Amino acid sequence: MMIPTLATASPALPRHAASAPDKSPDDARQSPEDLHVPKEYTTPLKDKLACGAVIGSGLWLGANIALQAAATGSLPGAVGVVAGSLAAMAAGHVTADLASGMFHHWIDNYPTYKTPIVGELAYEFQVHHHKMQELQEKTAWTNMADAGKYMWIPMAAVAAAGPHWAAQAFTLGFSAAGFVAQGSHRWSHQKNPPAIAKLMQKLHVIQSKENHAIHHRMPWADNYCIVNGMWNPLMTKTHFFRKWEKLIFQMTGREPHCWQDPGVKAFALGQINEEQFLKDQGMNRKIFHEIVKGRFDEEYARRQALRAEEARAREAAIEARTARPGDN
Repeated sequence: MMIPTLATASPALPRHAASAPDKSPDDARQSPEDLHVPKEYTTPLKDKLACGAVIGSGLWLGANIALQAAATGSLPGAVGVVAGSLAAMAAGHVTADLASGMFHHWIDNYPTYKTPIVGELAYEFQVHHHKMQELQEKTAWTNMADAGKYMWIPMAAVAAAGPHWAAQAFTLGFSAAGFVAQGSHRWSHQKNPPAIAKLMQKLHVIQSKENHAIHHRMPWADNYCIVNGMWNPLMTKTHFFRKWEKLIFQMTGREPHCWQDPGVKAFALGQINEEQFLKDQGMNRKIFHEIVKGRFDEEYARRQALRAEEARAREAAIEARTARPGDN
């Protein structure tokens, strides 16, 4: 399925491991889903409710489609509705992959952790390039709840409105793909993901490790689509994001973060051709590395210290509640 891309054709590049570190044979025999999740961590209730709302809304949409299929009053009619619904769901899935790429490119390249409203989300996306395994320090349900807390709303709204089965099926396919995107992202970083994830990767329902690994090569300028990554080869081959960045720059004057690689910027602005871009790529990525290294270190250290302080406060509160009179 994969075709050669600009990123794969480049010379030796600084690489960032896109999968978990090698584990011992004992670790390999554990449940793959729990390999990188601290044993004391459980999915918070709010995340369970968000995921449950998505699943419930999806079942509601599916039930509506089934009722419309039954209402045709004939087997051929019902089969037609089912077949059409599957096609509409597939279209929704394809559209969601494209949408994930557009959003991922924006959140990676334009806001910072200081940006109002989206700053926290921007930090999570951007620091992930430096601290990749943090994604796996929570459960898969918590990863997916980040999108799920929003995705269930349009799903439930469309289900309540009860439009034509095609609209409901497209909504189901699009929203389900958006919901599972962070799960797909998580599993693309694991050497031994859950069996269901391995199956979905083989069927190209979710993104493969190889497809996502390209994104984690500095300056993180390719393969932004993270549902199943089907758009990534085409968008890289056509230099879509370089053209998109140039258009945004011409309209707003804003430069994306990946333009701190001088070659990416020059190529996007048409100042050099692709041959020159590839020739200088190794040197330019070293320049980029020097610029961005340590950018998140101070903020990351501050947040880690805050987390440690919160953990100590929780432990002190538990000790205070459980202390018996006379213990002191």
